[in-house]
Formats: sequence, C-alpha cells, structure tokens
Amino acid sequence: MKHTVTKWEFIDSIMRIHDNGKNESFTTEGLEVLWDWYDDIEYGNMEFYPADISAQWCEYKNLKEFQNDYTDEYEDLDDIRNRSIVLKIDDESFLVNTEF
Repeated sequence: MKHTVTKWEFIDSIMRIHDNGKNESFTTEGLEVLWDWYDDIEYGNMEFYPADISAQWCEYKNLKEFQNDYTDEYEDLDDIRNRSIVLKIDDESFLVNTEF
C-alpha cells in the first residue's frame, strides 16, 4: 500500500529522527525548503526514508559554520555549488547535500 506523505509528515518524520530539533540538525524552515526541492524534482513516486534523507543533507547557519566542518577553501556558496547541491534557506543559512 502506498501512502502520499504531506509536507508536515515529511518535516515531522525527519525532526523525530533528530530529537524534535533539540540537537539543531534541521530547522523547520530548512526542512520546508528541502520538501519543496524534492517536490519540484519528483515526477513520479519516491520511496520515503527519513533516515536516508537526513543523512544526505546538512543544514548550516552560515558559511563560517560550513567552513568549520570542511575547509575555508570554500569562499562562498558558489564554491560549494561546484561540488554539491546547495539550497538557500534565507540570507545566511543553507542546506548542502553531503554526498560530495
């Protein structure tokens, strides 16, 4: 049986994996952006595995936080985009696909 996941089920499922946002892995705003991205690219059915999705993405508050995790050779978001998918959340925060 198939079940169509709503935006809020998507967000809730991933937040539950991350202790309802207490560990600050993802914000609701970040997950809304991620939902919209998947919704835009998905033309058919997609199997939903919250743990896989949350392992494939990381949310950063700003470029400095990203540089602390990787290296400061990344001077801006375009440098990151050259190697991965970057989804902007607001003026500073963004999501990065960690499979690069």
